[in-house]
Amino acid sequence: MNNENLKDVLEAKRQEAEIQEAYDLAGVEYPDGDKQEYMEGFKGQPEKVYRKGRGSTCLQNSPFTLAPEAAAAALANVMHWKKYGKEHPVKTNQDIEERIEYYFDECITGQNRPTVEGLALALGYTRASVWNWKCGIKCDAERQRIIQSAYDAIATFDANMAINNQMNPVMYIYRSKNFYDMHDQSEIVVTPNNPLGDVIDADTIAEKYAYLPEE
Repeated sequence: MNNENLKDVLEAKRQEAEIQEAYDLAGVEYPDGDKQEYMEGFKGQPEKVYRKGRGSTCLQNSPFTLAPEAAAAALANVMHWKKYGKEHPVKTNQDIEERIEYYFDECITGQNRPTVEGLALALGYTRASVWNWKCGIKCDAERQRIIQSAYDAIATFDANMAINNQMNPVMYIYRSKNFYDMHDQSEIVVTPNNPLGDVIDADTIAEKYAYLPEE
């Protein structure tokens, strides 16, 4: 084994250890079986791949290449809320308000960024349903206020991340337009003017010239 191959083997081992640690921290069991099939979702990946970035051999050419440990932790967080929301769907407005507070508290504790998508999972409903509540559809005014307040909190968080260079500006613009009702707007005010001046009705004209002598 030459030095280059040894370096690749050691790098692969280090990456696998980091992924294992990420799963342990998230409290999720590390999957058994073929790692490549699990991470990439399909078989048939060429055994020999070219290095395209940071990651072990089984993770190259996959969405997990640059930061596999971060992706694994993020996926574990998603699955946690998916399961929790399904098993404990909210029913009343009070349930919704308490679940939102719980979601934000867990994001702080786990150092995870809050998202609209994650909030919907935590509530046990689809993003479409939560969006309808935000717009006041199929809910009362109190529920709309609660959801709008949560959206505003996440929007404020994203704005702070973007201002402090912790979020890609393009991603911030995309999320702002799709989730936070922001949009590009240029207003052109057109005021119609009559080149002949103000239009005067017939009665006013008749009254103005009533004193003229008749022929």
